Amino acid sequence: MIGVRWPSPAFGGGGLKIRHSIRIKTINMDYKINKLPKSKIEIINTLTPEEMEIFWGQAKKQVSAGAKIKGFRPGNAPAELVANEEEIYNVAADLAMNKTFLEIIDNEEFEPIGQAKAEILKISPNNEFQYKLTISIFPEFSAGDYKKVAQEIIESKKEIKIKEDEIEKSLDWLRKSRAKTIAVNRPSQKGDLVEMEVSSSDESGEKNEPKLERIILGESDNLLPGFEDEVLGLKTNDEKEFTIKLPENYWNKEKIGIEATFKILVKNVSERQLPEINDEWAKSLGEFKTVAELKDSIKKGITKEKEIRQKEELRIKILEKLGEKVEIDIPEELINREVENKVQEIKNVSRDSGLSFEEYLKRMGKDEEKIRKEILPMAEKSVKGYLILRKIGQEESIAIDEDKIKEGMEIMLSRLPKEELEKVNKEGLYHYVKEQLMNEEVFKVLEGEKNKSDDLN
Repeated sequence: MIGVRWPSPAFGGGGLKIRHSIRIKTINMDYKINKLPKSKIEIINTLTPEEMEIFWGQAKKQVSAGAKIKGFRPGNAPAELVANEEEIYNVAADLAMNKTFLEIIDNEEFEPIGQAKAEILKISPNNEFQYKLTISIFPEFSAGDYKKVAQEIIESKKEIKIKEDEIEKSLDWLRKSRAKTIAVNRPSQKGDLVEMEVSSSDESGEKNEPKLERIILGESDNLLPGFEDEVLGLKTNDEKEFTIKLPENYWNKEKIGIEATFKILVKNVSERQLPEINDEWAKSLGEFKTVAELKDSIKKGITKEKEIRQKEELRIKILEKLGEKVEIDIPEELINREVENKVQEIKNVSRDSGLSFEEYLKRMGKDEEKIRKEILPMAEKSVKGYLILRKIGQEESIAIDEDKIKEGMEIMLSRLPKEELEKVNKEGLYHYVKEQLMNEEVFKVLEGEKNKSDDLN
């Protein structure tokens, strides 16, 4: 239902700035469409007293059906005795607007976004009925010569080459991942696995309870500068307290430069014994007979990863280039939705990290308004890309088979724990999967892998 606020007796209509105006007359309606900025339209529709008769009649029946009047059973009171005039006006307006609005949208082939904002301009029995509706619609625009733009970018891609040291690094990582560990009673040294209990506090008064950490000395990433040096040389059961000045690139901008105090208790020091790289070891990893076969498999894996990464990068470049060439009056409704989605993503990430959204904002030294302002350009870019891909999908008459959508939904649902399944918005998931499948088919067209005549069903 379109929400209607019953107007004041004056039935005054607020004026809106009109950029373009088109006057249209049909058999049973006289309406005008005003095009507004950000892909909004304003529909002003007028119905004659004769056209309104059916809606007045239906409204009186609906209202009288629920009316309680002395001497009549509920729902049997004559319409003329039902005194709730305001309710009759509201119901009649709702019925008229819902029916005629949908007819106008269908007639003009608009694709509405979100809910219409309604305002009654004139309403009175035996007089004409006039209303105004404002709603966002999907914009009309030209995607240009999108195949030419895409082809120019694809032709610029470089040949993928794999260096020998990349294979050796992967082989070394594989070797270290298969290392055996043996507890040792000696000072820790580089290459050792150290398990320790770590608690911390800082000058702001924040304290963190003891937490078990595992690091490989000399090989661990994302440690604070100087932390590893403090651990080096400690033995099992050793305790140590030390301070570190938080660096300029520390993630919490409010705490850059302050002193943090750490207390550690070493629970275990283990030496890693790395396997020898030979044919026997290669056989233990799978269907390999020699180290040479293992290296060949590693090379193929690296090549595949680089191909996927290159494809993703090229797709981003194609979309960015099309975005530069295409002018779109982006609907504010879609941008607002995307901002909300991205804010929700941040909330989910902070929750999964054990922080409330408020705590996350505090650590980042920002408020929600600032976060939303930072997100806005990304949201606009994302929506523009979505609209371009959607437009190309329409131009190419791409359709996605329902069975493929259901299959995609089942795959995504199968990855969720049972307790999360009930929370899933199935309708939202349906549209998400359909959009992802559509985007993939559109990119295949842009990359020259699919022709317009290809059957997707």
